[in-house]
This record gives sequence, C-alpha cells and structure tokens, in this order.
Amino acid sequence: MSLAEKTKTALDELRMLMLGAQILLGFQLQAPFQDAFSDLSVFEKWIEAIVLCIMVLIIALLITPSARHRIVERGEATQRFIAFVTRISFLTLAPFSLALGLDLSIAIGRALGWLIGGVAGAFSGAVALGLWYGPTLISDNYRDTRMATSNEKTPTAARSTTS
Repeated sequence: MSLAEKTKTALDELRMLMLGAQILLGFQLQAPFQDAFSDLSVFEKWIEAIVLCIMVLIIALLITPSARHRIVERGEATQRFIAFVTRISFLTLAPFSLALGLDLSIAIGRALGWLIGGVAGAFSGAVALGLWYGPTLISDNYRDTRMATSNEKTPTAARSTTS
C-alpha cells in the first residue's frame, strides 16, 4: 500500500472513529436531561461529569490528526503524518476504555448493586484495553516495515475535505 493510500485510509478511519465518539458524546450530553439523572447520587453525577470531560478529550484527540494533515503537512502524505495518526489513535483508546468502564459501572450498579457495577465496569474497561492494546503488545512486528518513507504527494482524491 502506498503512503498516499495509507494516508487516505487513516483519514477515513479517523472519520469513522469521530462519528462513533460524537454519538457517544451526544448520549453523555443528554444524560442530565433524563428523569433518572435526578436519582443519581452526587458521586455518580460527578462520575458522569468526568466521563463527559473524557469524551470531550477523545473528540479533541480525534480532531487533531485531520487538522495537522491540513495545516502542518499541507495535505501531503508523509511518513511523519502516518506515525502521528498511529500515536493519536493508540492514545485515544485508553481514555475511551476508562469512560466506557465508568459509564457501565454506573448503569450496572443502579440495576444490580454497586459492588457488581464496579466489578463489571472495571472488567469491561480492562477487556476493552486488552482487546485494543493486546494485539499490539503481543506482536513484536506491529510496525509496518513496508511503509513508504518518501514524502509522496497525496492525490487530490485522497486529501481530506474536512478539517
């Protein structure tokens, strides 16, 4: 796969991640307007606020590569950009698993008790971390050594139309 194709694929994947993160942020933003929100304890409301902040952080992290591609790389496909996208994508998964675990602990805790909710939330976050980071940690060859190292021009069709 050429560097230009990898750049296009990376930008397309970021768009998909951004869509999912925006949907989850929407759920977080509407939570205080639900009737059951008033039943939450102050501690649970603080956890919900923390999860909301984490989701905003995730959105910010996911926006960063597209903006960098347009501003810093001037729309060009570079090895440096691919490495940046890889680092940002890798970094984004940790706060997402934390937000997932915290939200699930509240939801399950309300239904089955706080001990079960806390264990289920911690387990869910750990499983997410394991599934997202595990393959990379297990594999010694997780870097693509075949990746082009030249600063090829990105074809117009592969350039991001959104920033």
